[in-house]
Amino acid sequence: VGKDKIIVPLPIIKDTPYRKNISISDHEALNGYWSNGGAKNLDNFCLYIQKKILEKSDVVVEAPVEIPDRGIYHPDYPDLVFKSTREYFEYFKIKAGDKPIIALAFHRGSLSSHSMDPINYTIRKLEKNDAVVLPFFTKVAGKDFAGLEFLQENNQTIADALINFQLMIVNHESLKDDYKKLNLPILHALYYRNGDTQQWLDDKTGVHFSMIPMTYIIPETLGFTDGMIVASQDKVTKEIKTIEFQMNSLIKKSLNMAKLRKLKNSEKKVAVMFYNYPPGINNMGASFMNIPESLEMVFDNFVKKGYETEEKNSTWFEKEVT
Repeated sequence: VGKDKIIVPLPIIKDTPYRKNISISDHEALNGYWSNGGAKNLDNFCLYIQKKILEKSDVVVEAPVEIPDRGIYHPDYPDLVFKSTREYFEYFKIKAGDKPIIALAFHRGSLSSHSMDPINYTIRKLEKNDAVVLPFFTKVAGKDFAGLEFLQENNQTIADALINFQLMIVNHESLKDDYKKLNLPILHALYYRNGDTQQWLDDKTGVHFSMIPMTYIIPETLGFTDGMIVASQDKVTKEIKTIEFQMNSLIKKSLNMAKLRKLKNSEKKVAVMFYNYPPGINNMGASFMNIPESLEMVFDNFVKKGYETEEKNSTWFEKEVT
């Protein structure tokens, strides 16, 4: 420990010789700043030490800002967290109207660890694009991980698209019904944890194979799509920084998905692709699936849902496509 640094132990047990000159009331106050985390709390944590412990300052130290297990966040709100969507909309006088509503989901830990650069960047960028941003956080393994209480009103989803920054997904099978209720596009924003942006650019894989289950396989079972690396983490400082061109791409896609969501089905243009093996124009098969009959069902449903197309039977697909 250098001469200008000090380590302050914050034990959970009150009766301990390691607290030394820190009183129980100081201990509780410091734990309040530390356990809630976030830039403001950590600043006040240091100010509290200067004033109360080292007695080297007369600065007024604010009480800890409590960060609940879930809530709505905005960097321009002094208290950081709103309890409800209505409270958030009323404070910022938000009237969505025809504006797209893009929700952002992230872990509570991102806020408490002050790892908000990608989320704050996305908020500012979406607001510049005249979108309504609905940034909310939940706790890993906590209640309402999917955020239905923030994204729905009278059981109707109010957001047009969701950019999800959550990586840790616990017991994903139990979450499927919640994401099904939301019924909206979910784009997955991922972080590169093995180095800074340049190291990510130099990496031949981009995502380590050991992370594939957490970053792609499990999220895809919940309806997450477009998994994309949007930020990197410095190995030494652990600071998370936005990869702007990647994040911009995901933001643009979320806006386009929101626009598409508001169109009538008859106004949409849809491309249909199918897996074909062995490859070639004389074949129409994929892992023993009946592609022609599957396409017949798909196009039947297109017509029923108002898309501009025609019903075609499996025989037509066999002749025309091959």
